[in-house]
Amino acid sequence: KLMKEEINVACNWWAQQISEVAALNTEQINIFKNQLSLQLEQKYEKHWYESEPIRGSGYRSLVYDKQKNSIENVLIEAAKSAKIYDNLLKLNLPSGIIMWVDPGQVVIKHLSSRAKVDIIFNRPINSPSLRLSIQQPLSQPPSQIANQNHQNHQITNNQQNSNNQNHQITNNQPINQGQSLNSIHNNVTVTNNNNNNNNNNNN
Repeated sequence: KLMKEEINVACNWWAQQISEVAALNTEQINIFKNQLSLQLEQKYEKHWYESEPIRGSGYRSLVYDKQKNSIENVLIEAAKSAKIYDNLLKLNLPSGIIMWVDPGQVVIKHLSSRAKVDIIFNRPINSPSLRLSIQQPLSQPPSQIANQNHQNHQITNNQQNSNNQNHQITNNQPINQGQSLNSIHNNVTVTNNNNNNNNNNNN
């Protein structure tokens, strides 16, 4: 699958973070990575768009924020399967992070006041709309980038709503045509009345 590379990078990163808390044996690490990989594949299967990498990125994101008691369920389930749930709760990520697993990129945003963004994986894809480019430095604070991504998501939703409205208008076109026919009929009636008036005047 096309998403396999990105998922492998994500799983390895999380396994590394957990391993830094306490020493894990190979079996525990493999169970965690295999379970997490399986869950992510199932979750992303119908939400992976190679030509539109940002589309669905919110759904594919992985949140770890202990301060807000927010840890992604797929991480919790994978950790419990490997019996390393306590380790997951002790990760050295005090500010919390959001990981975006998108086609062509795996990006991590640190949720601190001076948030930084790390690209941990990048591959060429046939699309101009990657989240970040490793060829260019950040031209604005990551918080602004995150806000722009949120706004882009809203714009996408608005476009979808606009498309739905256009679809409704298209479906309503037969009614408009009917109204046009009524309008033509009324004009004909008015013309006939005018003709009748002219005839009466002549008489």
